[in-house]
Amino acid sequence: MTLYEILGISEDASEDEIKQAFKRLAKKHHPDLSKETEREATEKFKKLSQAYTILSNKTKRETYDTNRRFGEFRARPHNNFKWIYLPYLDSYGWFREQNQTWNEHHDMMYG
Repeated sequence: MTLYEILGISEDASEDEIKQAFKRLAKKHHPDLSKETEREATEKFKKLSQAYTILSNKTKRETYDTNRRFGEFRARPHNNFKWIYLPYLDSYGWFREQNQTWNEHHDMMYG
């Protein structure tokens, strides 16, 4: 299920349409106001919040759309790179591994 389906909007929805859809569904599924069990309402509300957080931010929305279109294609730039979470970007990315050479001296000194 896509984030657009969670909010019940089209992929070309404007910022106002996203906001209106979130407000409408948040009132319906908020754990304090919903007629559903608290657990179900909490899960639905979390999904709605996550969808709104991503789709309401222009940069995150573009990244999400690109990843959906290309199936999160991640070509490794080189064997020395790893796909890791980069907290300063609040996203994942390629990061170069440090090449460390181990020898007997290092093992004796540092275990």
